[in-house]
Amino acid sequence: MCEKCQKPHNVLLYFERETPANSNLSGPYTSTTLASLPIQPASQVLLGTAIVDIHNAKGQYQSCRALLDSCSQCNAMTEKLANLLGIEKKRVDIRLKGVQNLHSNVKYVTSAKIKSRQTDIEIVLSCLVFKEISEPMPSLPLDKKLFQLPENIILADPDFDKPAEIELLIGAEFFYQLLCSGQIRVKGQSAVFQETRLGWILAGRLSSDLFSKSFQSTCNLIKFQELPILWELGNESISNIRSKEELACEEYYKSTIRREVSGRYCVKLPFNDKRDTLGNSRNTALQRFHALERRFEKDPALKEQYTACIQGYFKESHIKSISSNEPNNQGYYLPHHAVVKTCSLTTKTRVVFDDSAKTTTGISLNDSLMVGPIIQEDLFSIITRFRTFQYALTADIE
Repeated sequence: MCEKCQKPHNVLLYFERETPANSNLSGPYTSTTLASLPIQPASQVLLGTAIVDIHNAKGQYQSCRALLDSCSQCNAMTEKLANLLGIEKKRVDIRLKGVQNLHSNVKYVTSAKIKSRQTDIEIVLSCLVFKEISEPMPSLPLDKKLFQLPENIILADPDFDKPAEIELLIGAEFFYQLLCSGQIRVKGQSAVFQETRLGWILAGRLSSDLFSKSFQSTCNLIKFQELPILWELGNESISNIRSKEELACEEYYKSTIRREVSGRYCVKLPFNDKRDTLGNSRNTALQRFHALERRFEKDPALKEQYTACIQGYFKESHIKSISSNEPNNQGYYLPHHAVVKTCSLTTKTRVVFDDSAKTTTGISLNDSLMVGPIIQEDLFSIITRFRTFQYALTADIE
């Protein structure tokens, strides 16, 4: 029981929640959206946009237009994009307060995985779902000829000069992770081309007679007043998104799993198209085994414990002997070594098999296997939930 609020959770999970005296917001979450910039004639400030690939409910990637905003404490997605992707939306009730005390409600949150078209970076975003994120960017069409673009740069948004809808907002959570060191000033302007892991983006003020004096100026700053919202939203719905490989791996598991008379379950390894490129692994395994034998000569007690582990595998039918007449290069030979944990109450010495050991072709067993979906929660969520209970048990399982 919490000593401060008398609720059934650990006192370390108690957060002070201050509400402004003039606030008429209800509920534990409040946030402020600032959207005010002075409008100067014949100029406009551009915010960086990028085209990214986003995962849909069918395990496929499709493109969407994202806005990079260092001032936002959250990520956002339009309801139109969420419906188009077919991803799950979780019901919430978050009230937002804007300029002139205007209020709006956020009813849904969702999660999605995006990847860059220029690099190998992949990001899982937790997003608030909005009807609309901002006005089309840019406000007015631009003339690319004014920028004298270097030939060697790859734009994150090739059509940055054409007004278009913003479907996704990437906030400060990942903004600075995406920045790179490259920067190019636009001649005669304060705007710059900034290098990012999504490609080069254009951001800053542009002055030109080509711009109309009656355009709208937008600043997407979303500020949460209470940090717990960041982890309470979580990435729960991302578990429902499956890539093609994850779906194939899951289907293979369902079609090959069987249960023997003894009650044991047997599953075949889900190989991918790299199986045929596995090279010779026997020499590496032998070298590692000889190194293990030299270690046993110095520590007879370790040898005895390790031998007992291997014999246990034979007893439980986890492994079996193969004939010395079989070809040396047939199959994959797993190197193994001992890991000693003296504080363990059950098994102080255990055998660890190295599936990542490379063969002569540079391909390991792990490289040749499909990767299935993650079905367990992340460790942070487990530990956080663990601390909310009054009692907990811990034990070694043999």
